[in-house]
Amino acid sequence: MADQKTFSFNVQLTAKELWLFSLYHSYKGLMGIFNVLFTLAALYVLIMNWPTMLVSQKVLMILCVLMFTVIQPSMLYLKAKRQSKVPMVKEPMQLVFTRESISIAQAGQEAVFAWDQIGRVEGTPFMLIFYMDRVHAYLIPKALMGAEEGEFRAFIRECLPKIRYKRV
Repeated sequence: MADQKTFSFNVQLTAKELWLFSLYHSYKGLMGIFNVLFTLAALYVLIMNWPTMLVSQKVLMILCVLMFTVIQPSMLYLKAKRQSKVPMVKEPMQLVFTRESISIAQAGQEAVFAWDQIGRVEGTPFMLIFYMDRVHAYLIPKALMGAEEGEFRAFIRECLPKIRYKRV
């Protein structure tokens, strides 16, 4: 008899979880590398030229240093806070995973997806992200997985080909 193990999670995303998701997307890949290099270059210029810089130049360079380290993360948090109050995000979501499909229920509506409809799954230190396509994704915070996290990650690796999951 086939293993009929199911995993079920009640997901109600908070502003912090949405913020961590936004940070992940803003700082991964080439953009993340650019942000780090830009910040380091601005910091280097600021430190090396501090005595000879005009006040306006110092202010501009300080803003450059803070742009990707303080300003952008703060703006992303404010956006996540607003987004967490949107009814579609605020409403709890029930995700049920079986070997055959993923069932998502929210506010009396339900959608069922076969595993081959999942674009990819990415793991971060804080959550698992199930991408349906380039725009739509479902998040499962690490705290919700609890003791089942290792078993759930192994389950995902069994249900998807290796090319469609990363850090799971």
